[in-house]
Amino acid sequence: DPLRYYLLKEVSFGNDGNISNEKLESCINSDLANNYGNLCQRVISFCEKNIGLKIPEINDFEAEDLQILDNYKNNFEDLEIHIDNQNINFYLNFIVEQLFNANKYFNDQEPWKKKDNTKRLNTIVYVSLEIIRKISILLYPIIPQTALKALNIFNIKEKDIRFATILNNRYLWIVIFLIFSFGVLGFLDDYLKLKYDSSDGLSAKMKIFWQILFASIAASYLYYSHSIPAEISLFLPFLKDFAFNLGVIFIFTSIFVIIGTSNAVNLTDGLDGLAILPSVMVAGGLGIIAYISGNIIFADYLNIAYLPGSEELLIICGAIIGAGIGFLWFNTYPAQVFMGDVGSLSLGAALGGMAIILRQEIILAIMGGVFVMEALSVIIQVTSYKLTGKRVFKMSPIHHHFELSGWAEPKIIVRFWIITLILVLIALATFRLR
Repeated sequence: DPLRYYLLKEVSFGNDGNISNEKLESCINSDLANNYGNLCQRVISFCEKNIGLKIPEINDFEAEDLQILDNYKNNFEDLEIHIDNQNINFYLNFIVEQLFNANKYFNDQEPWKKKDNTKRLNTIVYVSLEIIRKISILLYPIIPQTALKALNIFNIKEKDIRFATILNNRYLWIVIFLIFSFGVLGFLDDYLKLKYDSSDGLSAKMKIFWQILFASIAASYLYYSHSIPAEISLFLPFLKDFAFNLGVIFIFTSIFVIIGTSNAVNLTDGLDGLAILPSVMVAGGLGIIAYISGNIIFADYLNIAYLPGSEELLIICGAIIGAGIGFLWFNTYPAQVFMGDVGSLSLGAALGGMAIILRQEIILAIMGGVFVMEALSVIIQVTSYKLTGKRVFKMSPIHHHFELSGWAEPKIIVRFWIITLILVLIALATFRLR
């Protein structure tokens, strides 16, 4: 391990180099013993004495915590380029720099002086352990035996070591899971309708059962994998200092938001192009929020929760926007193709999932005011008829009420688009107003 490390760091691949016992000893003592070994020994020993050999439960990160953690994510593409170009010396120089920063962070934070402040102490230890984990994974291809000793402390086995574990973004996978699972459910419903030439499809009970199951999986995973309180806290528009930790209630509110949004989009999909453009607009609004939430400077400026990794949701939002506009070309009045449940259920689940990840459920309700209006019209209509035997609207969802009131279909569609655009702008404006 030491010889391999020295040759790859000090001798550029394919070039001549100066090798001696003295240089080898100096390099190993400086980089591996004093830097890497010292960091592992200090942090793990401190953790064992003050917390026990376990990953501490963390609280809110401070700016210096986020800065040192973000170094890896921000430089990961450069590291891949160095490996691809066989510039291993540049790759290792980055690691040495991060080791220096990690030791400096631990010294500057002085966790031994914060034994009375358990929350802050736990966060410092967590950040330091996370740095050791990431550096050990990066060092594994170079010094596998040495790095594996450190990784074994984290119960990470050799077969599980992948570079992807540094950047695995659970937010993306959760939204992809929701799109796929609700899409399959919608596809099955559409298939049964076409096969039996009926409007019934899946029964309402069966459909809601699977929706609850899929939403529960996503919500439970987000809850049990959260690392900072902001990920499960409720935030309100206009109130910059309000943050209520939902605890386990987060799971139930998330299930409600995902299922509610999915079915609301499904109910809106009753006229040509009515559901898709509002979905595109809301996705655009959530994409902006995702980018802001994943940028510590913008998040701090606008007084919203900083959620590292949330900016990657912009990829999903961009895909929805691009696919949605392409679909609208053929779905606009008079439609040549139709969305069906396979599209509306998955789109709604994606929007609801991203809203709960970004902790902006109320903002989603504002942006998707048209969806809320459509869903509420059905609830009001059914409730009123069951209780009084009278209907509030001529027909529900509400776009059919306007149809029966004499509005032309294109007029209803375009006016609902305009309403959505205004609501998205209002929702985004709340971030500056707070």
